[in-house]
Amino acid sequence: MANEKAMTGLERYREKQRALKASRLANLKKGRENAKAGKTVAKAPVKKSLKK
Repeated sequence: MANEKAMTGLERYREKQRALKASRLANLKKGRENAKAGKTVAKAPVKKSLKK
């Protein structure tokens, strides 16, 4: 990214979205590799009241 001030709001938004997408893909890939290795992802415990 060149000059922050020269960047329009739309460009800044696009840049942010690109970063988010990249990190999301990286997380998915890591999760898949862990699943292959037999590791399970720690999930937040489900509240009992929601299970009914």
